[in-house]
Amino acid sequence: PKQWSAIAHMRRSWSRAWRWVDGATIHATARVHPSARLAPGVVVEARARVGAGVVLGPGAVVGSSVSVGAGTSVGPHTSLQHCSIGGGCTLHAGVRIGADGFGFVPGTPAGAEQSRERQRLERSVGSVL
Repeated sequence: PKQWSAIAHMRRSWSRAWRWVDGATIHATARVHPSARLAPGVVVEARARVGAGVVLGPGAVVGSSVSVGAGTSVGPHTSLQHCSIGGGCTLHAGVRIGADGFGFVPGTPAGAEQSRERQRLERSVGSVL
């Protein structure tokens, strides 16, 4: 039937947009340095950049357009959205950066769509989260 043809087309389109490497799911437009180590269950979304020597723990999600600097360690089940993480940072298990409640512009009227400022975490004293 015609509906099966549409489903097959969607599956082909989806499979061209994503690739699987050792249990990690990486969008075709993402750039992951060859020396980065991605555990099973990691997701690297569209236009994300993962630098040299980065370690991404099981279940970590690097959101769309997020960049993770060289030598950064990202713990299991960590979620990164709307941010840039500098080099040499350590993010422990379960950290959420860029999720709702983080980086919203103060003074947004109640009920209005909130705007989110892009966050940047640089390596410095206290760069362990």
